[in-house]
Amino acid sequence: MKAKENKILFAILAGIFILQVILIFSSEGIYGGADNINHFRIARYAFDYPGLFLDQWGKPLYTALVFPFSLAGIQFARLFNLVVGLVTIWITLKTIRFTDENYSLIPVIFIAFSPMYFLLMQSCMTEILFSLVLVSGLWLFFGKKYIWAAIVLSFIPFVRTEGIVFFPLFAIAFLMERKYWIVPLLLSGSLFYTLIGYPHFHDWLWIYHQMPYSMGQSLYGSGCLLHFVRNSPDIFGEAFLIFLIIGLVVWSLRILKSGKFCRKSFLMYFLIVGCFASYFAAHSYVWWKGTGGSLGLIRVIAGVVPLAAIIALTGLNAILIKIKNATFRMMLIGIVITIQLIAAFTKHHVPVRLEPTQELVLKASTYIKTLPTQAKIYYFDPYLIHFLDLDPFNQSLSNWGIANKNEPSVSLNNDDLLVWDAHFGPNEGGVQLENLQNDQHLQLLKTILPAEPFKVLGNYDYGIYIFRKVDKKTVQEKQQELTRELLFSELTSDKLEEIGGKKMFKMNEAVEFSPAIEVPVSEIKAQDYLEIIGTLRFSLMESIKANEVLLILSIDINHKPLSYNKIDLATNHITTDKWQEISLPLKMNTNLPEGAIINLYVWNKEKKKLLLEKLKLAINGF
Repeated sequence: MKAKENKILFAILAGIFILQVILIFSSEGIYGGADNINHFRIARYAFDYPGLFLDQWGKPLYTALVFPFSLAGIQFARLFNLVVGLVTIWITLKTIRFTDENYSLIPVIFIAFSPMYFLLMQSCMTEILFSLVLVSGLWLFFGKKYIWAAIVLSFIPFVRTEGIVFFPLFAIAFLMERKYWIVPLLLSGSLFYTLIGYPHFHDWLWIYHQMPYSMGQSLYGSGCLLHFVRNSPDIFGEAFLIFLIIGLVVWSLRILKSGKFCRKSFLMYFLIVGCFASYFAAHSYVWWKGTGGSLGLIRVIAGVVPLAAIIALTGLNAILIKIKNATFRMMLIGIVITIQLIAAFTKHHVPVRLEPTQELVLKASTYIKTLPTQAKIYYFDPYLIHFLDLDPFNQSLSNWGIANKNEPSVSLNNDDLLVWDAHFGPNEGGVQLENLQNDQHLQLLKTILPAEPFKVLGNYDYGIYIFRKVDKKTVQEKQQELTRELLFSELTSDKLEEIGGKKMFKMNEAVEFSPAIEVPVSEIKAQDYLEIIGTLRFSLMESIKANEVLLILSIDINHKPLSYNKIDLATNHITTDKWQEISLPLKMNTNLPEGAIINLYVWNKEKKKLLLEKLKLAINGF
């Protein structure tokens, strides 16, 4: 690079560093969820529990490198990724020099402000280090440092397991360069860790036997083959994506149209485009087939964002070379940079907030801290122990999961706590809430529910339930039952219609909202949580489509909704000219502000014709 370019590059990288540091220390949450916490805590406690340096889920190479940073806390562990990301950008630019492409500083913006890479540079996830190892291997290969290229790449499975998909491509490349004896060096990382791990596991095949992923069916399900294609704008950003597509087409056509075989240009295409495409395809395949532990998380593609940036640069240059006017070329570059910068801040929320589940886990940790005695805690969501600031590997303090899934209390001693959440509990933990509720030795202490219900993996309604092991639990009774029923036949209104001797409320093009049932929360004396059920009996006078007529159950304060819940009348396969009944259940905590009011009503959004017989609101307090 020229001296002027170097100065500009370092100024840009310094600016990115300052921006990211501000975001890291101002964010409530971290993108990546519980995986962030797991990677951090494996590194944080690896010195106390040396076996963690070999943990295959935590990734041994990542753990070893982030370990010193993690000792200073999670924020400094996040700074490790930021530094690694900036080094990756620098090495990517050095790699681009081998391609003879112009405007080599543009990929800095493509990589650093790719929405997914931008977020992961603030995290404790492995994709950023993975991209560094991959790009370093390419840079060394193109620089003809073949031995070092093979050795560096040999460690990539110990950053992310799927890195093995690159080995066949590089093996072919070494063979094309007639470096046959270097191919076995692609196994040097595995040999190194085999020797390091043998004294601990006493197993020469421990790398294989300790593999945390199975190629069988995944509990996370499966999805569309084009899942990552459809989500590409959220991974790369629109400007980046457009030139990535152009670059793939242009570069492929160049190779196909080249009359004379050029090993150098073909190898660059083969390795850069080949690694990008094979990685993208591999993740698409395993998510489509529902195997390999894939959850379809789009963040995994960040691992090849630097390669995508090289390809996108090819596409951008192919367009720029067609523009003869220098001013227009600079305008296009300026527009591309602007769009990419905007994408980094708009595709995902920045600074990162706590996820809804994490907010509730934080509430659970706050409640646990108020308990008079701190017994051992059995949990499922890693964030709980993080918020409690406990050593997760000290089994006298806490334990992830329980051994007996059907009789959970068997695994606990008296006064131990069990904190079940609807995401990790039934999925990774394999424990159903019903088994806890039916256990005669588990006393429910606290229920923590969201203001607005939402579903999590497995289609479970999210909530957190805190139990204590006791000799015999006290059955929790309903403290109060409050029922309000609105019979429209008892109303006096010009919107009533008599059918079979009964008066019904008629909704049509002139009526958007039905009469409502309103119950002040102050009338309910529950201590822990509320179980609310709204019921509507109705008959349609014409067919309706989705989202045209809704039953609304809301909790308002000063006419502003704290919780807004709905059920679509059209989703229940309802037919016309027949009386039918639907219910909208809601569970929520009782810590509602003074003056809150529960409302139940029908919203006739598209002014359809239907009859209402009754509206009922039943509230049980616990």
